[in-house]
Amino acid sequence: MAQISRNYSYTYGILKSFLLLFSLNGIIGQSLLMKPGKPKGLILEEATATSLKLSWESESTETLLQYKPKAEEEWWNIVHVGSTFTLQQLRPDTEYEIRVVAMNEYGQSQPSDVIEAQTGELVIVPNKPTKVTAEPITSSAIFVEWEPPNNNEIILGYYVYYYETNNKDEMVGQELVQIMQGGNKNEAVITNLKADTQYSVQVAGYALSGVGKRSKKSTVNTKEIVPSPPRGLNVVLLDEDQFQVQVTWNIPKEVNGNLMGYQVIWGRKGEAYQTRDLSPLTQSFISGDILDKGATYEFRVKAKNEKGLGRRAKAVMIIPNGSTEQSCTSECDVQYLITICN
Repeated sequence: MAQISRNYSYTYGILKSFLLLFSLNGIIGQSLLMKPGKPKGLILEEATATSLKLSWESESTETLLQYKPKAEEEWWNIVHVGSTFTLQQLRPDTEYEIRVVAMNEYGQSQPSDVIEAQTGELVIVPNKPTKVTAEPITSSAIFVEWEPPNNNEIILGYYVYYYETNNKDEMVGQELVQIMQGGNKNEAVITNLKADTQYSVQVAGYALSGVGKRSKKSTVNTKEIVPSPPRGLNVVLLDEDQFQVQVTWNIPKEVNGNLMGYQVIWGRKGEAYQTRDLSPLTQSFISGDILDKGATYEFRVKAKNEKGLGRRAKAVMIIPNGSTEQSCTSECDVQYLITICN
């Protein structure tokens, strides 16, 4: 302490870094630097080909992390707050020496004991397959096809991942996988699926180095068990005096089996409907009844296979009220676009 005179009494303010010494003659202040102690317990927690995860114990939160390849002399420094850190962008299959130094406002501690840590070998897994497509075969099976990854890794086979999805493209249930052995097999048939259900499919190659990256997702719908709606539904007014109509249609796009026939349902809206079953060779129907002027009639046609009746095609016609000009409307049934009144 400078500028102190004899025979005077002094009172000193003590900071946390001062040690108080007591004597019979009063208080004597002595300044001592409180540097942090040497860190302990430096260990390696996890290693990859390019990273090392470390942890240690220290009196200070601020740490100087020092590391270098064992074969080199110069230390590389990183200042870090905390007691865990992961060294990144390291050399694969390389042995490193590592130590830590605690720091505070008064200085640095002695370095911790040096540990040696080895990075792993660099494993290059196959890239993702490309041009993945999925098409329905039946109501319970789909066909998946892809092109191999573009790297030079020898492919031993493929994993074909698939799972059911809802209309929000969210997974329903659990993901399943089908293993295709042989790198020259670039297609797969997945069976035991639900009918008329959306699935998402991804493909990944595997090699000696491990399973590769997954492809982009492809979405597919399995076919219905029953026929799709008849196409080209058309309702025409035949006789403007008697008010009879003719209903015509074409075979469904998807029969999903053998076509067993058709069912026509028609009637005035709000009243009981009539039903007529027709042979598979018939694709037209003429109403036998005289329809009421100004009334609205609905006409539905369904195809039938061994499993039963399929989804309907539907059209609505408004019978003219004494006028020669007819009026009709068409509607959409579920997700299918229905034609067509002239």
